[in-house]
Amino acid sequence: MLPVDTLLIAGKLSPLKYRMIKSLLQNCGIYQKNYRGCIHIQIDSRFDLNFDLSWYASIFYRYYLHHFDSVQRLDFLMKNIICDIDGVLLHNNNLVPGADEFIHRILKKGNPLKLLTNYPSQTPADLQNRLGAAGIKIDAEYFYTSAMATAAFLEKQDGRKAYVIGEGALTHELYRIGFTITDINPDFVIVGETRAFNWDMMQKASYFILGGSRFIATNPDVAGPKGYPACGALCAPIERITGKKPYYIGKPNAWMMRAALNSINAHSENTVIIGDNMNTDILAGVQAGIETILVLSGVSAEENLDKYPFRPNHIFSNAAAIDVV
Repeated sequence: MLPVDTLLIAGKLSPLKYRMIKSLLQNCGIYQKNYRGCIHIQIDSRFDLNFDLSWYASIFYRYYLHHFDSVQRLDFLMKNIICDIDGVLLHNNNLVPGADEFIHRILKKGNPLKLLTNYPSQTPADLQNRLGAAGIKIDAEYFYTSAMATAAFLEKQDGRKAYVIGEGALTHELYRIGFTITDINPDFVIVGETRAFNWDMMQKASYFILGGSRFIATNPDVAGPKGYPACGALCAPIERITGKKPYYIGKPNAWMMRAALNSINAHSENTVIIGDNMNTDILAGVQAGIETILVLSGVSAEENLDKYPFRPNHIFSNAAAIDVV
């Protein structure tokens, strides 16, 4: 819900005006959170105005109340945005042309935003530095990773001991929720990504899983840029040895989408996901009931869409061309 009480108190309205404007807002269908102090309402084709709620609540009342009969349902909602990083904003560490302008436009408008990545080996601060070096200046709080989603999932599970194959970003999230990292009777085997993967890790993980440890993995991707083995590739030999598949947390699992939505107190019906990969980003959005935007600056190509039984809601050449948020 839009914080109506905060709006009206800031405007120092009388109880009568409070009730009248609250009714007006409800009839307009304004139910979006986090407007960053602004609201955008279209009355009819002649009026399309923005008001700063902190300063102009009284003007809002005086002006709009005269047009109460002509007020229609809000036709523009400030959508929550979940945006992939690689292939949408960056190629490796290089900026996708126009991606910086897109993100800065979204930040200026105030849309609730999460930059989502399946890769678990970087912290939000690491990602902030990576994007900053490419020209996208954004706070660390806007990032959400598969390591964070994995921790959110495990926090709701029984057991607090894990054998972990992964980097510091993953272990940091596990320590944060009270996990002990151990190779003594772990409740879980958790696989992320690491360049240090070796025979000993594979053997221990397999042994624990055969002994009853639950097999969790951060993301199903098998390869990153330049063919670097990713989480799915590290899990493959363990699967073959144990005959057990891991529960993958990252996209396209709807769990990661729900976790990202929860992190910005958002709901799927007023959220879009922007991605470049039909198999992860777009499928994740479809499975979570989220509006989907495919950009053609990364993995998936428009001529290959016939391979899929589902379609994105929108297709754009790149992030800079997006005009529906």
